[in-house]
Amino acid sequence: MDWENQLVRAMREGNQEVTRALLGQLYAENAMLNLSGALIERVGTLLHEAIRRFVIEEKLPMQAFFEMEEPQYGMSLEEIFQSVETAAEHICQMRAVKKQEAGHNLSDALVDYVNANVYDPNLSLGALGEIFGLSNASISRIFKNTAGVNFYNYVTEKRMRRAQELLRMQGYRPKEIVAEIGYDNEYSFKRAFIRQYGVGPKEYVENLGQGAGEFHTDRE
Repeated sequence: MDWENQLVRAMREGNQEVTRALLGQLYAENAMLNLSGALIERVGTLLHEAIRRFVIEEKLPMQAFFEMEEPQYGMSLEEIFQSVETAAEHICQMRAVKKQEAGHNLSDALVDYVNANVYDPNLSLGALGEIFGLSNASISRIFKNTAGVNFYNYVTEKRMRRAQELLRMQGYRPKEIVAEIGYDNEYSFKRAFIRQYGVGPKEYVENLGQGAGEFHTDRE
């Protein structure tokens, strides 16, 4: 039934406005038919079952379903739709909360995964998309909204900070540093370091030997 698919879609999205509009339209269409008591009860039963199936399929608390009065012979069409609308709006509220919680959980899981694998040379938006089942654009948007900076800059910052630590502890050993912080080759590492700090890693080590301090201001 098309009306059921539309109603289910609106409730799943937690969209109360669309849900109310759909129920209002359905009520108006049935009101024009001057239905008998038996047919009104039948309409109520169909709506009742549609709500029940949705609650079960979405694993929502049955409280929302029980708030809807079971259709009985003698109820008016208006009473039935008022009962259904009350339950549907409650469901929309629960879905909106659940959707928000799922979004937070996904966002946290995404950032946690990046932090745990930031030195993995295979770490990329594409790899994250495959792991989390989302498009590159979605991964990029969610990550930036959560971390406050885009994925590339976040990973580069983490890797460059680690590169600084290694340069201070080990001196200029580019091959070892490249392998540890997740770059494919020395050229990519040197280019990223220069872009971040304005000097190359070798010059950075030489400056340390001359008593220069650590860089605190990163470049775009």
